[in-house]
Amino acid sequence: MAGYKRGLSVALVDQALSPGMGSTFTSGGSLGLLDKTTLQLGGQALESMEIYRSTSKLIEAEDLISWCGGYVPYFDDTEEQGCLKIAEVVEQLGVKVDCVDGKVLRQRVPFLSGDLSGATVCGSEGRVRPHDFCTVLFSYLKDRNAFDWFGGHRVVELNLADEVEIACEQRSGERVVLSSSFCLIAVGSYAASLGDAIPGDVQPRRGLVVSVDPVSDLDVVMHGAGYLGARDECDPGSLSCGFAFEPRGPVWRLGSSRELVGWSTDGTEKVANAILDDAHRYIPGLNQSRIRRIDVCWRPFDRTGEEEMVRAVGGSRIAKAITAQEGEGITLAPYLADRVVSGFVGDD
Repeated sequence: MAGYKRGLSVALVDQALSPGMGSTFTSGGSLGLLDKTTLQLGGQALESMEIYRSTSKLIEAEDLISWCGGYVPYFDDTEEQGCLKIAEVVEQLGVKVDCVDGKVLRQRVPFLSGDLSGATVCGSEGRVRPHDFCTVLFSYLKDRNAFDWFGGHRVVELNLADEVEIACEQRSGERVVLSSSFCLIAVGSYAASLGDAIPGDVQPRRGLVVSVDPVSDLDVVMHGAGYLGARDECDPGSLSCGFAFEPRGPVWRLGSSRELVGWSTDGTEKVANAILDDAHRYIPGLNQSRIRRIDVCWRPFDRTGEEEMVRAVGGSRIAKAITAQEGEGITLAPYLADRVVSGFVGDD
């Protein structure tokens, strides 16, 4: 076999890898806590944020993360009570959450609707530029010979015995076989492509993100009180939308929708209009904004309700898959990677 290579401790297999873009090239960058409904998820998010902080300092990429704070605005008492329940979870983790009324909210975020009665606010939330951050991280690792990059190689065979062997095919048609002690498959939405090897029923859950011209240059992240209900809706064929907001360079990214329609891209204009209609409730001035682009993504969603995101591949002790993150990919990425690799090679 040509190009046989040994010496990898952990091999990472990803679908169409472009650093920090996710397998569908549309990763958001919000690092949130006020959407974590359990102490377990909140604790994982906090651990991830700490890894982001320490890593950004190590690789000199602190300018790629903004700890700008996050808001969850609400319209009525029912939505407020839902927000307060999540705030209680976050505060149990030792993180301060403030509650502000509508008047204070609009003093801080002037472009929001006058119909909003208040918001919960967490100063520990932030946003990362995921692609830029990962590019700097990869460069740092490559400079220290801690990382080998095999971009453009298509995996054609994966053997899991006492050792991992990955047969790859280059664009030229030449075959390369990589060998490692352990294998991490960041399969995400493509879990079904491995057949029954990954437990559960992970399906691609379509979502759209609409990028528009900004109304202001205020740096915050937000999602509406109804976002969690839209996230938890999972009836096949139904459309759910929940307001989410993230500034990214010269545009505002607005979302988000969720549908179980397979890999279909049909009907995206209707979905984009539904997202904008919902966003207009929160930001009336969007009527003057121009749509810059519409991105379609597919979140990995387990229809069985299984929440475990690290799963054995085919029952193997030397291969794990990360999947079923739904919308938590960027926030939990450092935690999940650290958990898997530590499980393979130890905490050192």
